[in-house]
Amino acid sequence: MHTSHLFVPKNPSPATIDIEQATEVVYRLDGYIMYTEADQTRDTPSEWIYVAADGQETGQRSRVSADSLRAQILRNATQ
Repeated sequence: MHTSHLFVPKNPSPATIDIEQATEVVYRLDGYIMYTEADQTRDTPSEWIYVAADGQETGQRSRVSADSLRAQILRNATQ
């Protein structure tokens, strides 16, 4: 099973945790940063690319660093 959410019971039992009774989302993956190496044969540079949780590239990328891409993502999120 693949999910981008981590569920925990609303009233967890100390003895067991039944994932079927999970009702509260405590974490969600919005996306991740992927690094691609330069390819001299195709003349493409090394890049950091922001990929959405569904696996689709968002179009946000940086040739500088993952930190510069992270800053760009945060700027876009606040606008």
